[in-house]
Amino acid sequence: MVALISALVYPFHAVTVCQAQRTSIACSQRQDLYALVGTFVQDCESHITEAGLQAVARLSHLAALKLETYSLPYSPISFKAMLEHLGSLRLFSMNTTWSFSNEHLQCLADSPCAPFLEELDLSRTSIATGTDSNAWAILLSFPSLRRLRLANCRLDANRRGSAAIAALLRHLDLLEELDICHTPELSAKALRLVLAASGAGLRALTLELPAGRLTRLPPPPRVLALRTLRLRAPGVDAASVLPILRACAPSLVHLDASFALADCTVSTGAVAATLGALRGLHELSLRDCAGLRKGHLASLGTLTDLRQLEVHAELRAGKPPGELAGLGRLQALESLRLQGVRPDPADLPDLRGLRALCLDTREDARWMRRAAAVGPCPQVRSLALVGRVQLGQLGWAVEAFPGLQRVDVICNGTVPNLELLALQELPRLHCLSVRSAGGNASLSLGWVWEVFPALERLNSRWRGEVFHEEEVESWVLHRYRALLKRRLGAPL
Repeated sequence: MVALISALVYPFHAVTVCQAQRTSIACSQRQDLYALVGTFVQDCESHITEAGLQAVARLSHLAALKLETYSLPYSPISFKAMLEHLGSLRLFSMNTTWSFSNEHLQCLADSPCAPFLEELDLSRTSIATGTDSNAWAILLSFPSLRRLRLANCRLDANRRGSAAIAALLRHLDLLEELDICHTPELSAKALRLVLAASGAGLRALTLELPAGRLTRLPPPPRVLALRTLRLRAPGVDAASVLPILRACAPSLVHLDASFALADCTVSTGAVAATLGALRGLHELSLRDCAGLRKGHLASLGTLTDLRQLEVHAELRAGKPPGELAGLGRLQALESLRLQGVRPDPADLPDLRGLRALCLDTREDARWMRRAAAVGPCPQVRSLALVGRVQLGQLGWAVEAFPGLQRVDVICNGTVPNLELLALQELPRLHCLSVRSAGGNASLSLGWVWEVFPALERLNSRWRGEVFHEEEVESWVLHRYRALLKRRLGAPL
């Protein structure tokens, strides 16, 4: 496999080197590499060997280093020898390197950069707490950390683990971002300590609780200073989540949350009031919230600072999606993604800043007629339709959003060719993506380039293929020439 080494050059210049190990060594000897401040090595597998580490070690001024290589074909001794020369590092990542263990982490802790490291990403590595060299204790060697990511690590937070977390959070008094996503053994006591740290100085917290581990969260401090909260807790009752959201309300800017609303003990009005209190939000995502209904979202129209809104609501069998009223007041909204609910058609023209829109295809003909009656929305540049594409839906999209430059169709069936032909009325369409579970073979061929002259990219995801214009074989065009001539009534 070819090694991919991307190096960032101060201030904003990027260099990409695509060769094997010997190329990376040769390039490290070039004079212009002395201007590099960061290097990123990804998807290299066994090509980054001990000789490759020696090449990296020559860049003693590096401030950022990512070695995300899945496996480490070199010994901890070689790893430590490289780190001895990288005293300027401020960012280090081994994300997804499963063979990175506590022994490698100890090498990093003993290196010259340890006291100054500000960002450390050890997500999806094999650091653990069930060994003699406890990962919690080793992490105490990085007092300057501001961003720490430990997602999907084997970290035990029970018994002595909770005390270790407390010691770590007290020691890392500069910590601003913490990612402990999907830590299976996280206990309620440990989580209470994390929330207390959020009140002290933490600004971003990512937490994912596996279903069945915890059904209720501990009460938070009175005020949390979090600006970003990603809370994936689909099995946790909303009654223990809402106090956390209320504590974050004065400072929260980004919220990505999932929690249980089905058979919960809080009223629909209480949920709506809590969401309405998050007046400073710029981004809001509510997904995998079992029992989420239209009534819970009644106050979204008051969040006038929103730039991005994503809601996946639960759709009752046999009933059309509910409509969210008041979204027209969200003048700053740029991206709107709705599943199980839909906007009031009268609000669409008022969303003057809207550029990206995602709807499910369960909109009935009556809703589509109402949307067409309010007039076109030329400000929308990107449209995604999710579900089963019905006859006339893409034609309606062309009339409703004449300024479209990108169309994504994500369906669980086939897409009729005639439906796609309706998109030829979009003069600026340059990106078309069709992801389908059906076997519409013609979409995986090149005839569409003749119909859409401005098209730059065609993605037929169900076959895992992306077609560029220069890759289209001439026999494909000849095969469909007669068919398109009959359909379009004009020579090709």
